Amino acid sequence: CSGSPEPTDGLEALIEEMSELAELWQSGPSSGRGWLRGGDTSGGAGRGILLILDECDHLVQQQHFQEAVAEVLRRCAPFRILLSTQQRMVGIAGGQFKVVHHALEGLSAPDAARLFVRRVHRPLRQAELPPPAPEALPPLQSKALSSGAIAGPSSAPAEAERQALLARVSKHPAVLAQRGNPRGLIELAGRVGPSLGSLAELAELAAQEKPAVEEAAARPP
Repeated sequence: CSGSPEPTDGLEALIEEMSELAELWQSGPSSGRGWLRGGDTSGGAGRGILLILDECDHLVQQQHFQEAVAEVLRRCAPFRILLSTQQRMVGIAGGQFKVVHHALEGLSAPDAARLFVRRVHRPLRQAELPPPAPEALPPLQSKALSSGAIAGPSSAPAEAERQALLARVSKHPAVLAQRGNPRGLIELAGRVGPSLGSLAELAELAAQEKPAVEEAAARPP
């Protein structure tokens, strides 16, 4: 009788394809055309292949996933694997491979504000931003901030005004709640369109989501 393929069948097929890719990469193209700029026709000889797997939090602690990673690394020597997670991998399939953890910091406050402004779908009104600091620059001339304003003329007054507005954007509770996470900032900005009455609505959403974020951050590695 025929049934659905076993998980091991899928792993074998994946390893076979990865092995073929590694062989092709290391041997170079048969056509003689260079892989790399500068006319290098040596292919990838002596060079590794990086496999990137994003958002693996739901997988990294599962034994079958760790065993699959170990099998790939054992049988596909040129490959190295980069996983993005919000937690450390433990277990590592009984020590069959080595894991090196690299912590990534969030964007700085100015960069986070700049990314947010570039991704919103309508200009931000000054009235919906946090008030300026007491030592703020002279009164701002523009009443709204948009991605076009960020890329506008770079005269000293215009730049000072942009920086002052970005500082106010960076202090908005909804933006602060993302802690510099680029994906979170982009998703947040995607909610800002003509139908959103005010950024205050985002602050309310951020307040609702904050407990879940803090719980995940406090989870032991």
